Amino acid sequence: MSARSTIRAICAVFTLVTASLATAVEHGIDDDGVRYASWRGEARVAEASSAAELRLLCRPGADGALGWTLLIDAPERLSDFDFGAFDGPTAPARDQKLATLGLRGGLLAPTVDLAVNGSRRAHRFAFAFASEANAASNAALIAEAIGGATNRLTWVLSQIDEDAELLRADFDLTGSADPVRETLAGCGPVPALPVERLVGWQVSGAPVDEVLSDRAVAWRVRAATGRDWPEAAKRLARLGPWRVDGSVLHAVAEGPGERSGAALMIAGGTDAVEVLLIDDGVLRRYAGGHSSLDPPPAVRDFVESTTRTAETGATPAAEERD
Repeated sequence: MSARSTIRAICAVFTLVTASLATAVEHGIDDDGVRYASWRGEARVAEASSAAELRLLCRPGADGALGWTLLIDAPERLSDFDFGAFDGPTAPARDQKLATLGLRGGLLAPTVDLAVNGSRRAHRFAFAFASEANAASNAALIAEAIGGATNRLTWVLSQIDEDAELLRADFDLTGSADPVRETLAGCGPVPALPVERLVGWQVSGAPVDEVLSDRAVAWRVRAATGRDWPEAAKRLARLGPWRVDGSVLHAVAEGPGERSGAALMIAGGTDAVEVLLIDDGVLRRYAGGHSSLDPPPAVRDFVESTTRTAETGATPAAEERD
């Protein structure tokens, strides 16, 4: 092989590697409890191009939000697009439906038209739209539609001048279904969890993994525990047996130590959930949902007996993580 051919081969491999890295989804939970997924892609205006990033953000809770953000690197490279028309709360394009988002691949491939907010961020320009965490919205519609066969999201921005150039950003969403489901825990329409399903688990003695992997249960429990879910999952794996009091499914688990354990309470017909972890008599309480939950007597008794100190018989206050 000639030196020139070798260089071409190396460049081809480098292109494939960088392309695979660029299209991989990154996801997690930040220090503020915001769940996120992000993708790298490219934005184009006419013949000019620049790197771009797509972000899905979910902040669960009563005052939470679900939203999408498009970040354009070095917007000055796309000189034919008027970013200033979108910049700030009084921008002339702010309330105009100039953005179109569409999915490709799979049975559900919605396309929506909407208005977006814009702002400059150092060397990037951001376009964003959001809704309340659990509202039916365009943000939720796009996120919920991402499935196993979804392979692309395209974000197109028109300018106020209809004859002006379009901005088009493309992102490879191949393999993003599971990360997006993780990100959506606590955001989007609340998955139904009827009391009848809870009773069925009690009657059948359902395995713990069957209950925790149920989409409606996972949505609630993972949103409540946030970054602590991996630890909570190990502790909850000991749960049993299931009991239903009223509309509340509950179970407790002895821990490895004398004054340690865990409990799960989840209410049917609402989004209420509580996860309790006890270590050396100290209780950590993770609560989620808009509705309150009254612990059944069996859970109260378990917590009191596990957290009571031998010297005084008193029960320490719980450390809450809502």
